[in-house]
Amino acid sequence: MGIPGSSEHLIAGQLVRSRYFPRQLVTATDLNADQTYFRELVRRHNRYLHGCGVVCGLEVLLGEDNEGHPQIIVTPGHAISPQGDDIHVPEQQTIPMDDLDECIGLGQGQRLYIVLRYIETPLCPVPTLPGPCTPTAGQQFSRLQAGFELVCTAELPSACGETPPCGDLTCELLRDAPPQESQCATAACPSYGADPWVVLAALDLDTHGAVSAIDYGVRRRVLSVQFVVEALRCLLPRITAISPGSGVQGTRMLALVIGERLMDTHTVRFRDMGISARIVSQSLDGHWVLIQMDIADDAALGPQEFQVITPRGVANSAACDVQFTVLPRLVGYGYGYGYMPYGAPRDQTTPGIGGNLL
Repeated sequence: MGIPGSSEHLIAGQLVRSRYFPRQLVTATDLNADQTYFRELVRRHNRYLHGCGVVCGLEVLLGEDNEGHPQIIVTPGHAISPQGDDIHVPEQQTIPMDDLDECIGLGQGQRLYIVLRYIETPLCPVPTLPGPCTPTAGQQFSRLQAGFELVCTAELPSACGETPPCGDLTCELLRDAPPQESQCATAACPSYGADPWVVLAALDLDTHGAVSAIDYGVRRRVLSVQFVVEALRCLLPRITAISPGSGVQGTRMLALVIGERLMDTHTVRFRDMGISARIVSQSLDGHWVLIQMDIADDAALGPQEFQVITPRGVANSAACDVQFTVLPRLVGYGYGYGYMPYGAPRDQTTPGIGGNLL
C-alpha cells in the first residue's frame, strides 16, 4: 500500500491578513484569509521553534483483537507534522495484520513503517443561495474537522529530514562568529518536508509475515517544555537544607549541605564574599556535602544565598528555598556545644551555632 499524496496547501512567502473598516463588504474570501493567516502562523511556530515528530504517547505495540488475531496498537498521543500541523490522536487505534499484508506480500522478511499524517474532513453541508454564476441552489460544507490518517508503508518517508550529527549541533550552539569566519556549518532552517508523514516506528517482519521486532530508531521526538522541565528536575543537583542553618561573624564552623544528586561537588560558593567554604567530605550517593565555612568579621548579616556546583549543573539555595543566616558576633563568645549533623561521618563534629572563633 503506497502513501497517498497530501493536498494540503502551504504558504512559503509572506503572510497577508484582512484589514477591516466601517461599512466594508466582508466576503468569505476575507474571512478565510484571516483563518489562513493565523493557521500558518501556528504552523511556522511549531515547525521552527519545536520541530517535527512525536510530542507524547503514540506508542506502537503488538496486541490481539477479540478473536485472538494479532494486530498493531497505537496509543493516544500528539505529534507535529513536517508542515507544522498539530496531529491529535484522542483514542487508541488498531491496525489489523491484514493491512500489513497489503503493504508487502507474505513470505517476505521485510521492514514496514507505521506513519501518521494530518488530514481535514469536511462536515455539516448547508444549502447555498443562487447567484449570477450559480443560478441554482447547491450545497457547501460549513465545517472542517481536524483529523489524522494512520497507515503502514514499505518506504521510509523523508518527512522530518535528516537528523544532524551531534557534533554539528554542539558546534552550532557554541558558534560565536559568522559562517565565513567559523569552522561550524550554519544550521539550516526546517523545511516544509516533501512528505507530510510522521514516522512512529518500524516493524520487522519475519518470513512468515509476523512482527518480529518494533524499532523506535526511526522515530523523531519533539520535547515539550513540561518534559524538559521535569527532565531537568530529575537530573540537576538540588539543595534541600543546610545544617546548621546559621553562623556567627568571625567564626569557623562545619556545616552539612543536604540535597539530591550532589555527587562530585567541587565548589560551594556563597554570594557574600565574606563567607568562604571548603569541601571537607561528601557522600557517594550525593545526599550531603560537609563543608568548612570561614565567616569574616565583616560578613553581611542576615540570610545568605549560596551555590553548590557539580559537573551535572549548579544548585542555587534561593531557588530551593534554602538559606544560611549570618548572626552578629557575640562579645566573649567561645566554643559552642558539640553538634553532629544528620548523616555526617561520625569522626566529623561540628561546633554549635557559631563554631570556633577565628
